[in-house]
Amino acid sequence: MQKKMQHSFITKIFLISNILKNCLIFSFLVNFSEFEKVISYAENLKSRNTKSKISIDDIFVYERKLSQLLKINNCFISSLCLFKTIKNYGHSAKVLIGVKKEINFSSHAWIETNEGSLLKDKKDKFEKIYEII
Repeated sequence: MQKKMQHSFITKIFLISNILKNCLIFSFLVNFSEFEKVISYAENLKSRNTKSKISIDDIFVYERKLSQLLKINNCFISSLCLFKTIKNYGHSAKVLIGVKKEINFSSHAWIETNEGSLLKDKKDKFEKIYEII
């Protein structure tokens, strides 16, 4: 992972407001729109051409804090929020959706970047069924 960098107060405010906006957008879309429309919206997101000085780790830490504060316990919403925010800051990422077909069916969404996986539960083995790049 990248070396920890100190950011100015204004930079942190912009990052937090960007994450908050993305969390609210995807919370609304997931709860009030069809799954296909949510996927289509996410697939059409554009990435910035230049990388920001804000690391993926910083984005992840603030997204987790905001999700806890807002009581967002949905991995799909968190993954989409992270995906859009990471792309907004010029990094590459993809959302993976997987299922586990055991006694109890379950699904999970997580992020993969060049630096590793975010929101992936290491102990559970989910079979990837869809990918958003």
